[in-house]
Amino acid sequence: MQSKNASVKAMINKVSNELVAEAQAMLEAMSADYGHLKMSELAVLVAYLRALSTVHQTHHWQTRGGHYYGDHLLFERLYSNVSGEIDGVAEKAIGTGQHLLVQPIMQTAHLGQIMKCLYRDAPVDPDPQGYVALSLRAELCFMVFLQLVYARLQASGGLSLGIDNQLQGIADKHEENLYLLRQRMGSRQASGPKPDAWKAT
Repeated sequence: MQSKNASVKAMINKVSNELVAEAQAMLEAMSADYGHLKMSELAVLVAYLRALSTVHQTHHWQTRGGHYYGDHLLFERLYSNVSGEIDGVAEKAIGTGQHLLVQPIMQTAHLGQIMKCLYRDAPVDPDPQGYVALSLRAELCFMVFLQLVYARLQASGGLSLGIDNQLQGIADKHEENLYLLRQRMGSRQASGPKPDAWKAT
């Protein structure tokens, strides 16, 4: 367990300042789209989770090649877990009394922006090994984003015990996702060529 946590922590600590700045700018701009309504960070987090679920589910459909069966199951596990988180965070957002925080057109627009960011510089039709690298990169970006959301809610006094507990639980689950994907990347690199430069680490 300690080696898993150390591995994930090292991965997150290696994230570039450029990625953090980009995530901060995205969070600020998307929160502003909601007129900075109280807890608008949760609305943006819902959109990010929906994008992340789409990434993993799409890779579940697209995976092929020698590692097909294992990857197919891994991506299914990832998107199933994320799908459950979406509803919980959306309900917390609605619980603030601001039903506009899950406004569908805004959510869809933000989801699209996040997807473009997550797939930036990635090939349209990656090598089968590339799907794992893309999911790993998406999870890593999400963890950076989640930490920023947590810090903003904490600074604004919006971090109730319930929301704190929920976000901590989400962080724990995504640390596990990062570990699983990193392990899969290691097994692939041992048996084949490395993915291109757009991979997460």
